[in-house]
Amino acid sequence: MQKLEDELDALLRDIDCTLDSMPGIDKVTAASFVAEIGAIERFANAEKLAGFAGIASVRHGDRR
Repeated sequence: MQKLEDELDALLRDIDCTLDSMPGIDKVTAASFVAEIGAIERFANAEKLAGFAGIASVRHGDRR
């Protein structure tokens, strides 16, 4: 396990990932996020990333 954690640390450092510095985000979560998202630069803004992740709010009609 320690060897895997060390390898994860090295990989996250290689890509300058600092997600694991956020409270509640550990190395495994950060690595999983990076593996799923890929290069974050490919998203123009946070809304595009949220849409990709399926968590963006969507308007389903005018509710006046």
